[in-house]
Amino acid sequence: MADESEGPEPRRLTLRVDADHCAETAAKREYARLAEEYLRGSGRLREEEYEYRLDLLRDFLKNTDFASLRAFCEKPLREAGLLSLVLFRNAEGRPEFTVLPGEVSCDRGKEAR
Repeated sequence: MADESEGPEPRRLTLRVDADHCAETAAKREYARLAEEYLRGSGRLREEEYEYRLDLLRDFLKNTDFASLRAFCEKPLREAGLLSLVLFRNAEGRPEFTVLPGEVSCDRGKEAR
């Protein structure tokens, strides 16, 4: 994945992957949830954060080889029972991800105050 040692820490979005929800399904559901919150104006995030997350998820859904990702996640998912897929943009602005065992929260969004 990306070398994150240079520059500011990237903004992240965490998706939960389990036996019932692959990464593609999790991304589609999160996209729908965020889009609904954004359009209703009823969410906890700032407008710019909604736009960032929706764009990130759209690019992830459009550009990811989900068959390969499912194959990659099969063994770790079987061992851990739950994976966290942490999405972010690399230095070139392309979506990248890290797969971590268990449930983690790495969201770096700016919540509305």
